[in-house]
Amino acid sequence: LKQICSSVISEGGYELRGLQQAAGTEITAPKALATAGTFYPLISIKLKSTKLDAIVILTALSIMGLDTGIYNWKIIASGTTSGGTWTDAGANSSVQYKLDGTGISGGRVLASGYLTSNSQGSTSIDILKEALFKFQLERNGLTGEAYELTLVVTASTTTELVHGSIDWEEVSR
Repeated sequence: LKQICSSVISEGGYELRGLQQAAGTEITAPKALATAGTFYPLISIKLKSTKLDAIVILTALSIMGLDTGIYNWKIIASGTTSGGTWTDAGANSSVQYKLDGTGISGGRVLASGYLTSNSQGSTSIDILKEALFKFQLERNGLTGEAYELTLVVTASTTTELVHGSIDWEEVSR
């Protein structure tokens, strides 16, 4: 018996079913953007060193400016945040997050955009469902290094305050 070729087709699509998690700034502790035009890490996430085989996909993000201003945000993959402390997202989670990073270096921009804020409210950010797999957490299989995924933001004026959050879905063994 000899098999030459085969194919697999899914007409129903694909739906990731995993643990839904989130991390964000505390309502009483917004992130201060000290210098206009400088990008500051708002939230960083990465795989735990003991859970490098997990699949973690960003599902939503939110940014809200507290002052009147124009903000520019970016999602940076494989950058390195300086300062701050990594916190486990939970005992059953494969993710660590950092809310108190002070700077970022390196990496590549996966997505970016602008929003405004004034006394009437703040614009929202939407990520298309088709783009979600672009935001999967990565790792180096040879060195065991987990790469960061970071939401950074800057403002058009100095001393702006912002809140932010990141939601993700994870599947692990």
